[in-house]
Amino acid sequence: MPLKLCMLRKLLAFSIVGLLIVGALELFVRGVILPRDFSFLEVTPGQFPYFQLVEEYKAPWVTVKNRRREALPRGERQHRIAFVGDSVGFCATVSDENCFVEQIQKRQDHFDTYNYSVPGYGLLEVRSSVEKALEQKSFDTVVYVLNFNDIYPAQAVLLSLLSTPETRFASVDDYGSRRDKARGFVKDNFKLLPTAKYLAGIVGPALARRLSNEPTNETNLDANLPAEQAVQPSLSCHEQVVEELERGPSAYLYKRVYPAWQKMYRDPELLSRLATVLKEMKASANKKGARFLVVPFHDLVFFLNQDRSINNILLGLLKKQGIDYLDTYNAMENDYKACGMFRDPGHPGWYGNRILGREILNELVRPYRKESSHAHSPHGPHAVSHVALPPG
Repeated sequence: MPLKLCMLRKLLAFSIVGLLIVGALELFVRGVILPRDFSFLEVTPGQFPYFQLVEEYKAPWVTVKNRRREALPRGERQHRIAFVGDSVGFCATVSDENCFVEQIQKRQDHFDTYNYSVPGYGLLEVRSSVEKALEQKSFDTVVYVLNFNDIYPAQAVLLSLLSTPETRFASVDDYGSRRDKARGFVKDNFKLLPTAKYLAGIVGPALARRLSNEPTNETNLDANLPAEQAVQPSLSCHEQVVEELERGPSAYLYKRVYPAWQKMYRDPELLSRLATVLKEMKASANKKGARFLVVPFHDLVFFLNQDRSINNILLGLLKKQGIDYLDTYNAMENDYKACGMFRDPGHPGWYGNRILGREILNELVRPYRKESSHAHSPHGPHAVSHVALPPG
């Protein structure tokens, strides 16, 4: 047998074996690795949403009951308010007592608050949360704490690999470079490569820490400081979060994501579809006799760049569609350097939750206080000005 023909046969055999191994690994990743539950999230491939909160979960800092995050007792008050959203609405980076939804529950006795937010949920998943909440209970108001990354999958760990073009609103990769678009194609069609890359990024540093005997960081998420100290701008606290944004784990994301946001929130076709989904949420709430209120949350990058443009675009869209909104930009901007305002570049810390809780509570209690001068219309846009509440 000619030598070249023999080598070709061996090469073909090795190629076939290699493809079989890669195929088997791809199936293993899709069937075993990706569907695994993650912390307080239960993964349910084949359904939509394809993950949700577990039925019950109790840790030193987070309590989940009936697939909702709630610690304080509920059910005794006549009125109810529903909260929907992603990890910001879920208060993923703070303890129960510092979650703004729990603070609202504690600081008034007019209504019970029910938190249906789930970390990693995007616009379409939130829409399903609204429908699910309205099926379970009657509510006076449904509050959507909108994160600007809700228009694309922003799930932690490997959850984003479970999304498909059919089950997501948009892809940030489509608004990036050719390399970003190629990366998106790979994530959609070949789960093995991004999974291996992620696992290597986790296992490598963990092994290095073990070999160097470096202690792991398991400190309290809230780092509770005295209030008088927390509200003062602190370069040390602020700079730590900025450091993460510029050079830490969040750096790569924001270098890609923030420029993509600039394009996405200026895309007429995307904005039209966004308006449609938000109107559907409003219609679902109004049909059940509930008001629909959108509360945008602003990442640190907006304040560092003094960028109101995307927020103004969103508020203009909400106003045009007749959707009530609460603009918290000024309230956050005033103290964005405060210790505890941001736990990381994309999530509020304990003080940031206090600001959100104060602003939202200040709006929600208006009808129950019978302040006729501030009464809201259930059919028109309602931009809210700040009214001070006593500290608590």
